[in-house]
Amino acid sequence: MREAWESEWSIPQKRAIIAALVDTLVILPLPNGGARFRPERVQITFKA
Repeated sequence: MREAWESEWSIPQKRAIIAALVDTLVILPLPNGGARFRPERVQITFKA
């Protein structure tokens, strides 16, 4: 599936898959600022 995701599926197809699976996506703010990505700041709620 990862190979198909990376090489075969278009952006609209990927968007449709994500929209079907994800209910909410929240990126929490950093207390000190900064531009570094921190995965612990990401909260994903999946659809039931």
